[in-house]
Amino acid sequence: MEPDDEKNSLFSTGKPKSFPWFYIPVLVGVAVIVILYKLFS
Repeated sequence: MEPDDEKNSLFSTGKPKSFPWFYIPVLVGVAVIVILYKLFS
């Protein structure tokens, strides 16, 4: 129950609600750049 409460407290605050929406595309972009870099290196 404790880990669930910690996650709920993180996502219940104001900033983390909008956080994943611009953080996920950043992760995807970084992953694509890394993959392309490894392919062409």
